Amino acid sequence: MTEAESPISYKGNDSALDPVAYSYLKLDRPGQSQETLDVFQRMQKKGVPTAETIADVDGYLKESKLTIEEAQKKVEEDFRKYKIVEANLTSQREKLRETEPDFLRGRELLTKLQEALGNPDYEWPMEVRYPLADQVFSTAYLDKTDTIYILLGCQTMAEVTVDEADKIFSKNLVDINKLKNDLTEEINFVKDQITTSEVNMAHLFNYNVNLKKTAAGIGDKK
Repeated sequence: MTEAESPISYKGNDSALDPVAYSYLKLDRPGQSQETLDVFQRMQKKGVPTAETIADVDGYLKESKLTIEEAQKKVEEDFRKYKIVEANLTSQREKLRETEPDFLRGRELLTKLQEALGNPDYEWPMEVRYPLADQVFSTAYLDKTDTIYILLGCQTMAEVTVDEADKIFSKNLVDINKLKNDLTEEINFVKDQITTSEVNMAHLFNYNVNLKKTAAGIGDKK
């Protein structure tokens, strides 16, 4: 009997993690919008389908043309893959959360600069503190300016006006929140598939046990 291939082919790995985490700092992300996709469509696109509920084991085995051992192996493999996807998505969300404070500090500095530029009585230079490492800060002094540099990623920066930076930060803050919400939705989706897989494994295990008991009973009668 030919074993059925697992439908789970997750299109995502740790090597793609940093571009996702830092993408909100880019000026533009053409072709990456998923606003029109719900969580089921997003996961389908990533190669993570909804787990089939196996309530009728007899019917499932006949339809899939699998032996009970093959069915158990397939469901167990799906379960392991769902767990890997869950770990990957959780890691992405945690890395995004780790980078968010840097973004918010930049947004706070931009607001402070905007307020100073709008105050004709402000005494320049502006004193600001910036992080060198965890819990380690240094002081810098900024002369009056209407342009700033924004990190694009991959150690690349671009010079933009303060007004342009404000629009970029505002848009990217929305993108960050959406990405966090999307990841949370996707993690919850995968958790549901893990639960379904666990129930399926229990059903198949019990069915196999009963099958062996029945076969043993027939053997004893002979």
